[in-house]
Amino acid sequence: MTNLPDEVVGNTVRSSRWNVLLDKIQDGQDSDVRMRGRYWTGGSFVGSYASFAAVASGSKPYYGVRAEDFITSGDGTAANPYNASAIESAIDAIPTRDGGGGGIVFIKAGNWQGAKILLGGVGQAGRNKKIMIYGEGAALGSNVNDSFWGTTVKCGFEITSSRCDVSFYDMRLEPDPSAGNVPTLKYIRNGADQGFGQVDLGGYEIQNCRFQGGNPAIWNTGINIPSHPDPVQQTWMVRIQRCHFQNGGVGIKVDEGDSVTSSSYDLVIIDQIDMNARGADYATRAVDIVINNVGAVTFSNWLIEGAGTAAVDYGIYIKIGRAESGFSMWNIFTGDGAIAAKDARIEVSFSGLQARGLFFTKTVDLFGYGDYEIGQPFWTVAPINITAGGVDPGGITLRQMEGTRQTIGTITNPRKVLIKKAVGNYVGLIGSAAAGASPYTYTNDDSYIEDVYLVGGTITDVQRNGTTLGSSARQHTLSPGQSIVITHAGAPTIVRYGIS
Repeated sequence: MTNLPDEVVGNTVRSSRWNVLLDKIQDGQDSDVRMRGRYWTGGSFVGSYASFAAVASGSKPYYGVRAEDFITSGDGTAANPYNASAIESAIDAIPTRDGGGGGIVFIKAGNWQGAKILLGGVGQAGRNKKIMIYGEGAALGSNVNDSFWGTTVKCGFEITSSRCDVSFYDMRLEPDPSAGNVPTLKYIRNGADQGFGQVDLGGYEIQNCRFQGGNPAIWNTGINIPSHPDPVQQTWMVRIQRCHFQNGGVGIKVDEGDSVTSSSYDLVIIDQIDMNARGADYATRAVDIVINNVGAVTFSNWLIEGAGTAAVDYGIYIKIGRAESGFSMWNIFTGDGAIAAKDARIEVSFSGLQARGLFFTKTVDLFGYGDYEIGQPFWTVAPINITAGGVDPGGITLRQMEGTRQTIGTITNPRKVLIKKAVGNYVGLIGSAAAGASPYTYTNDDSYIEDVYLVGGTITDVQRNGTTLGSSARQHTLSPGQSIVITHAGAPTIVRYGIS
């Protein structure tokens, strides 16, 4: 190949003469071309002086290592899949430098199948490497089966994430079908194998993937996590986005493993998740997240439909110890095919959660602290049960989503709960009862902001927060937990109207 000179402006190469190189690649000639630069657009190359190898096959350039170069069996059909061990061999072929390394593994379209691939542990592929695994796409959505096109990988991966950073893009993932009820992607922080750095604090990405079967499909956990402060079970910088989960057991599972003290899940985004019939063939929840601490975590745009079986307690189970530095949930709904006994259990034991646009068809149980906006369809009478935290300040605020129904069930610790109805759905008269023996303390235990009227009787004084208001103070607006003290010679009737 002709050695064309670079035209350099600063640290940038600009030359239409790269067209010659592209033509040769597209013609299938000089398929292994080392080019100085990052990328090309159109027919011209524009990039910086960061060298990489662009390896092309036919008309399509690839970067890094190709799993197809290590195929030893199969033709890629469902009946005769490629050997999945080729993927492990490609990861092994990624170069190591200065004790670490990393790169891209490309998996071409077709079916790949084999035993579970172990990465990052002692003697395993991928140790001390950052790996990005790309396929050629997967169909997302419950009515689309992509096993005949795109990249389908049936083997499952178990990753020692404290030693290996692995991200997955644009493929269909399943466990080895001969292995049965097993995880598809399992990320393990090993407290006894931290190495030269806490690699898992750099996190991982899973994007544009379809998960078929697997229990769990994605599992984040830890082993050998005995004490605080180090090593603790923690995972940072995770993004799971635009993924579909079909059949199988738990879709996303996060737990503390064998941690006996602190654990954390920080700087995490789980967005655009579609779980259809997840758990329908297993006695499992669709989402099962139990972790002590979260920070800057966002769960958004989930459809959890057909989750679990009638014997399963919840379709969505989220239990967080504390969320002091930000935890939010947005636009999460269970569709019209929820199967589990209840739709969701959400608990934040300290600090709180901001949740907006939650739409559930079955019973929901809320615990601890948080500010929720929840709606229900008009045909359901399933209750929302609330057990609020008892430590000041704070509790649970429950807002009704505009244009929806909301059925309130059991409220534990009502003084720590504030319910805000949608416009036009005001509570109105709650009830009335005579005041008790003087002096009588009335406390708002109705979980609404309410107007309290003292009707009749002989009042000599009303006090609020220790301040005397006099005998004529017969109307009071009280938030949950607020109170007045009524001194009387004849008991008035206390009439309560909910106004929130």
